[in-house]
Amino acid sequence: MARKFSSVAGEMILQTGINATSGGITLDTISGLPSQFPFTLILDIGQLSEEVVEATASGGGTSLLITRGVDGTSASP
Repeated sequence: MARKFSSVAGEMILQTGINATSGGITLDTISGLPSQFPFTLILDIGQLSEEVVEATASGGGTSLLITRGVDGTSASP
């Protein structure tokens, strides 16, 4: 399956804490993200804790439901 991504989305900030079992995230903005699911996001890009996640659906507002630890990355707390 081809991945959806955005070349115009800027850096986003998590608005709530997550742990290794979290199934959703809330961001400060979703501006520039693809309008169709699923799409790929990277958390903590460039850090040792970098994690690839797949956004699978809207959780309402700026919340997204996600699948953690995609592409062999680990779900980081």
